[in-house]
Parts: sequence; C-alpha cells; structure tokens
Amino acid sequence: MQKYFSIIIILFFSNIGLISGQALLDKDQAIIYNKMPQEQIFIHYNASLLFSGDHLFYKIYNINSQTKKLSTLSKIAYVELIGVDKKFVFKHKINLESGLGQGDFFIPSSVPSGNYKLIAYTQWMKNVGNHYFFQGNVSIINPFLKNQPPTAEAKILDSISNRIQYSNEIKANKTNRFIGLNINTKHFSKREKVILKISTLLDQASFGNYSISVRKIDSILLPKRPSANAYEHVFSNTKKSKIPSNKKSIYLPELRGELISGTVLTKDTKEHVLFKKVSLSITGKNPVFKLSTTNNSGKFYFNLDTPYEVFNANLHVMDSDSEKYKIVLDRYPSPNYDKLIFSDFKISSEMEKLILEHSINNQIENAYYSVKKHNVKQQDSILPFYKGHEIIYNLDDYKRFKSVEETIVEIINNVWIEEKKGVKQFRLRNKYHDSKDLPILIIVDGLLTLNHDDLINYDARKIKSISIVNKKYQYGSGIFRGIISVETINADFKNTISTKYTKSINLIKPLNSKDYFVQKYNDTESLKRIPDYRSQLLWEPNFNINQKESIVTFYTSDYIGNYEINIEGFTKNGIPVSLKEIINVR
Repeated sequence: MQKYFSIIIILFFSNIGLISGQALLDKDQAIIYNKMPQEQIFIHYNASLLFSGDHLFYKIYNINSQTKKLSTLSKIAYVELIGVDKKFVFKHKINLESGLGQGDFFIPSSVPSGNYKLIAYTQWMKNVGNHYFFQGNVSIINPFLKNQPPTAEAKILDSISNRIQYSNEIKANKTNRFIGLNINTKHFSKREKVILKISTLLDQASFGNYSISVRKIDSILLPKRPSANAYEHVFSNTKKSKIPSNKKSIYLPELRGELISGTVLTKDTKEHVLFKKVSLSITGKNPVFKLSTTNNSGKFYFNLDTPYEVFNANLHVMDSDSEKYKIVLDRYPSPNYDKLIFSDFKISSEMEKLILEHSINNQIENAYYSVKKHNVKQQDSILPFYKGHEIIYNLDDYKRFKSVEETIVEIINNVWIEEKKGVKQFRLRNKYHDSKDLPILIIVDGLLTLNHDDLINYDARKIKSISIVNKKYQYGSGIFRGIISVETINADFKNTISTKYTKSINLIKPLNSKDYFVQKYNDTESLKRIPDYRSQLLWEPNFNINQKESIVTFYTSDYIGNYEINIEGFTKNGIPVSLKEIINVR
C-alpha cells in the first residue's frame, strides 16, 4: 500500500504545480486520489480544564478512515490551540510514526482565561473540507493576568443551544471488553505507591497502542473530552467526497516527512523557471542538505525526513546567475475555523477556593521543576549523505594556518584555488579524470556555498575539519565533479556569508519527543523535604500492550482528592478502547 502511495506522489511531483500549497491535478489524478483512503485523528489529552502553570499533554492517533487501523500515510500532523478570537495560542508540528505522535504545551501566564479549541489535522485531511478535523474543548483559568474580560456569576456553561457537552459526574467507566484494570486499592495515602494491573480480556485481540493519564478531578461542570470510543462523531457530519471534475487542486499527503514547496521565478519578467536545481540547507548538529529540480511548471519540492535542530533553512537556485531568480514559497494555511462553536466561559464564586488552591500548588511545583523535569529524547546523529566516500582532514592533526588558501596548499590533497579575471574558485582533481565540466559541490556546516569567496575569506583557525570526495558523485537530481565539505568549530559560518545568493525561510520544527517525569519514592529520606503537589500523577503516551498482563506504577502526591485514571487507545485491529477508574487520595 505504501509503495502504491509513493508511486502516486512521484507522479504528482513530476507533473503538477501548486496554488497556496495545493497540487494542481487533472481528471485522471482525481480518480487516483479518490481511491486513496482518507484519515481521521483522535487526540487523547489530559484535561479539559487547565490553569496557568499546568501542562497540556496530548497523544495523537492518526486513523485510516477505511480500515480504522493506524494510518501509515501522513508522517506529519498539526496540532493547534485556538481562542475565541481565532488566534493561535500554539501551532505544533508533530512527527507521526506508524500513525502515532505526542506533544505537550506549558500554559504560560500570558494566556488569558477563556475557552479554547484543541485542533488536529493532517494536510491530506484538508481535502475533505474546511471543517474536517479533530476538535476538543479546553478551558483555561488564569488568575494572574490583569485586565481580562469580566466573568459573570455563572458556571462554565455552553451558550449555544447546549451543543457542547458537560459533566461533573465522578464515576468509573467499566463498559470495556478488551482490557481489564485492577488496582491494589481505591483509597491511598499521600505519597503512596499505586499499582495498576492491566490485563487483556480477549488475548491478542486486545493488543494495541494506548495512552494513560492520571489526573485530579473536581466536582464542577466541565466540558467533556472526546473518548476513543466516541471520536468518530467529530467526523460523522462530513463524508469523504469525490473530487468533482472541475476541482483544480488538492493538498498532497506528507508521505515522507515535512513538505516544503515553491516556485522559481525570474525577478524581472516573473516567468516560471523550468528545470533549475534548487538546494535546501539546514545547519546545526545534524545538518540537512537536499536537492530538487523545478518541474515543467517551475515548481520544486523538498521532503524533510530527518530530524534537525534549528528553526530556519536556506534555499539556493544553483546557477551562476542565481541573483536573477526569485524563490516564492507555497503557503499551507490552517483550516477555516469560522464555524467553530465555543462554550461561554464563566467562573462562579464557588470556584474561588479551587482556583486559589490549584494556583498555589502550581507555583510550588514549578519552583521545583529542576528536580521534576521532563527529558527530551536525544536524537540520533545523522551521517552525511556522502559518508564512506570522503577523505577527512581534521585540522587539529596538522599545523594550523590562518587562511583557507594556506590550509589548502599545505594540507589538503587534490584541491587548489584558481584565480581567473580576479575571481577565485576552488578546483578539485577527480581521481578518475572524468566529469571535468561538472560543478564542485561545496558545503559548509551543511550550508551550500555558491560564492567561493565566502569560504576562501573565512578564518581557517575556526575550521574543525575538511572532507573531500574526489570522484563524480550523484546526489538527488544533481551530478557533481566532487564534494568539498567543511565543518567549523562553532557552526558559525552562516553568519559570515553573503545573503544575495540565498533565501532564508523560517521553519516550524516538529516537537521533540519526551520521556515524561514520573515521581518515585524509593528513597523517601532524600525527598521528604521536597514538596509534592502534583495534580498530574502520571502521563504515559506510549503504552503498548503486547502481553496478557502489564504492570504500571506511580505514586500519589500531597494533593488530596479524587483522581481519574483514563486509558485511551486502539487495538491493533483498529477497535477503539476507553477505560476510566477513580481513586482517592486522603
């Protein structure tokens, strides 16, 4: 199936243009599109009521709308928190692995009290219509921000025909035939160990991917969160439509990662430039270098399928007259949110104690964040695309020279600098003595360098290593006489280069995955002086059930009250599972 999708996208990329991020297509391509399954997203998030200083945690399940199993189509999902004014609180880009992703957001004191919508979609989903996306309700209380709109003496109620459901019932949901939940007791003391035994009720038919949230709940009227069992009602009013014969364009699925696309135009005549090579460079610890060629509409495409660290990239038109061209990026707008229905957020006087208590606890918890941090998962280092073909010169192994020219002459074999008509250029001796008319690919810190003077004039004492590939090399759509790749000590070369050859663009970098903090009291003596007022006792976004019984443990905090254990997810056959249980801390 994935191979079939890839062939389709290759067909699209080679023959279509884009309008605002949408691919132009003909009738035959519309027929192919209609054979491809659509996607639906469910998000399990930890709470529908959050306070300043809280974390919103969420897990993404991207579902194939035909098979109901996890979708392998899109590799990127978009998650947004939208206010009543339709402005973003955040817009996250999330990597999807086999249809799964995760993220979080710390609620700062700059976000005002009010009701918000948690939105999620893929680019592929946007083809169905403006209102085909996951949405859930989130209410935020901010007692710190001044000059907020006044709140009436009312509960958190819906003012629009009661179309948003609310609940203040504290009850367990045991209507589940796939997994069972046993707890060592229902009543716990402060800082006591909780043991969850999660068992499969239908053997391997219960195997699947789940997420677990354990959070304090209160007996106030709150918007209900969608459950895995009921998520499809979000999409029930929108069926996957066929593309009409007069439809001009669609959004392509991000099959291999983030999709960046655009058009190359001539600056003077605004004509589309065909069959020109365009490069994309991202610097940092894991530099990214990509090549593309404009098609017969002047369009280019890049798929970012490896992790990167920085929030900007550089685009180049690879031509000796590159300053004559203009790069125009395609836009990928959010869906239309004009018809979103928000609840009317009101705070009653009865909530004063709850607000004060929760706010104080959050301030205490955040003061001790250094000992309760969530750990960002380390990304694997990405090897250069030419790895195994290069000769590496680590300059610390040689006598250091101030200039690059001296360094080339004294240390680097098969490379020299040649000057013609006052212009200096790098030259490289190909060991097979072929392809002398091909260009040399010069990369510094992952950044394509078309203006050789930028590297020639750089202080060689700041260079860590120089790698040489002295044979013909094909990479993507480009064929080169060889490669000169330079790594600087402080990765600061980009700050010294001429900008007239480059177009710098901002990137929304996908969130890094995290291992979330789990409090343990194995050594109670060393921790007894550290306060513990956690309202979120556990957030486990990646809980795989692949055996008959699994054990999950966590500890209660000093914050007494009722806590909800909420397990959401899908079996390997795509059956939604939702399970809730209540425990008490006293």
